[in-house]
Amino acid sequence: MSEMINIESLIKDLTKGSNRTWGVYAEDIESGKKFGLDEDRLYETASTIKVFVLLALFHKLSKEKISEHTPIKIESKLLGTIGRSSGVLQYFDRSLPLTLYNVTLLMIIVSDNAGTNILIDYLGKDFINNYINKKLGLKKTKLLTNKVDFPSKFRLKNTKMGSTTPHEIANTLKSLEGNKLFDKKTSRKLIKILTQQEYTNLIPRYLPTWSNVGYKEKKIKQIGNKTGSIVYEDDGYFSVRGDVALIYAKGKKRFVFSIFHDGPNDRNHIFTPENQANIVASKISKALFDYFYEK
Repeated sequence: MSEMINIESLIKDLTKGSNRTWGVYAEDIESGKKFGLDEDRLYETASTIKVFVLLALFHKLSKEKISEHTPIKIESKLLGTIGRSSGVLQYFDRSLPLTLYNVTLLMIIVSDNAGTNILIDYLGKDFINNYINKKLGLKKTKLLTNKVDFPSKFRLKNTKMGSTTPHEIANTLKSLEGNKLFDKKTSRKLIKILTQQEYTNLIPRYLPTWSNVGYKEKKIKQIGNKTGSIVYEDDGYFSVRGDVALIYAKGKKRFVFSIFHDGPNDRNHIFTPENQANIVASKISKALFDYFYEK
């Protein structure tokens, strides 16, 4: 009990003065040991909603016997405002189609918004939300848009991508890891996509990975994660940032972490790794890893 009080106290000290509202959930999958801090609070998902688009797509492919190598056309109407969106598909030559798998890969590993729009259009918003609600059994998680786009002016009230809680999205990845959503082969394939993530400056940032501490000192074998960030410049620079991750450590240890935070006036390094609030989130991640790994 005192250990739990200590980690909670440490995290509260880290977040003090950050001008953010925090939601944290972490679990040791092997032992069932958990930590939560306002983990059931509702947050906008930003790009973490793409985890659910990924899962809904492979549910459809599995159910309807559709190949992941099926070609799909890149339509101009789905690209969004060129130059104001994450990802690279907006700049691609659109004369040739891509496979569903490659569009999915781009949606996850470089958070490609055009790729997300292509898959939302392919699946349908109602299909995705029905999967989230009925198949996953989630009550607070929802896709809120038909198209991810950031025109010259966009506002908090009408451009939300989705909603979830740190607890619900973490439990979803835990279910994926436990082969409860798909067969083992498909589960490993989707987790592998998450491990190819290019955005690693939140949960993974300070963890003892090979890229941080070298091969001899590393304690982590793999991390599969999906980040999300959105800043409403026209609404007082209110922002939402989050990350959810499966962490595979030495000694066959497996953890799932989910960290979200939101708040106004987030003008510091809006979309760079040096954003101060995200650095706090990374320190929380390191504290959680030390707490779970050493116990």
